[in-house]
Amino acid sequence: LAVSMQTTARVDNYPEAPRVAISANIDADGQVVLQRRESSRVDADKSKTITLAKGKIEPFVAGKCRDVELWYVDQHALVWVDGKLVAEHRFEITMDTLQKRQPLEPRDFADVRIKVSGSPVSLHRVGVDRDIFYAAVNKSSPSQRGQGIMPKDQFSRRDVYPLNPIKLEHNQFFCLGDNSPMSLDSRFWPEPNAWIDLRMRPKGIDKVQAGVVPRQLMMGRAFFVYFPAPHRTSPNKVGVFPNFGQMRFIN
Repeated sequence: LAVSMQTTARVDNYPEAPRVAISANIDADGQVVLQRRESSRVDADKSKTITLAKGKIEPFVAGKCRDVELWYVDQHALVWVDGKLVAEHRFEITMDTLQKRQPLEPRDFADVRIKVSGSPVSLHRVGVDRDIFYAAVNKSSPSQRGQGIMPKDQFSRRDVYPLNPIKLEHNQFFCLGDNSPMSLDSRFWPEPNAWIDLRMRPKGIDKVQAGVVPRQLMMGRAFFVYFPAPHRTSPNKVGVFPNFGQMRFIN
C-alpha cells in the first residue's frame, strides 16, 4: 500500500515565483520522500523533481487505520504519520521577498491531491486546513505593509510591523480581532488619548505606542462565542447562515 499527498505553494526566493507542487510519497516499504516538482517554463510536459527530505515509518497494512498529514506552513513543509514528524524541509525565503510578493487571486486555490495505490481503502476525516495570513493592499507603500487587507480609507496607522515593531511592557496588551483580515483592531487604532497616556503610561516610557491598551482599560472578560463564521451557500460566496453549532461559552 502506497500513499501520496500533494499541495502547491510558492517556495522560491523571488517575488514572481510560480507555485510548485510539494508532495509526500510513502511507498509500500514505509519509505517517506518529501519532494518538490515544478514544470518547465519552456515545455509544460517536462518537469523536474527535487527530493527535499526522507524518512522511514512502519509500512501500511490492510485493515489498520493510520493518520497521515502533509503541512506547508510559514515556508516549512512537514510530513506527519500517526502524530509523529517523519520528514521536513524549510525553504529559505527572505522577508523582503514576502513583502514584495503580490497576493494570489481569490480563486487561485491550492491544488490538493491524495492518491492511494496497492489496495482498496476508505478515507476518514479528510480535511484541508489553512493558516490565516496578512496581505497589504498597496505593496508599493512600505508604510502599509503588514496592515491586513482593509480598505485604504480605514488605514490610520503608520508605525506597524515590520517598520516599528510593537513592544509591550508589563500589563499592556495588543488587541487582535477574530476576523483578522478585516477587524478594526489595535493595528488601526490611533494615538492614545492624552488623558489616558498621562495617567496609565508605565514608568520610564516616554510615549505609549498607538494600539497598545493598558490593563486598567481591559474591562470585563469574554465569556461567550456568539457569532462564529457563518455558513456559505457556496465556497465563493459570503456566509449568511449563523453557525449555531459553534456558539458556546468560554471556560
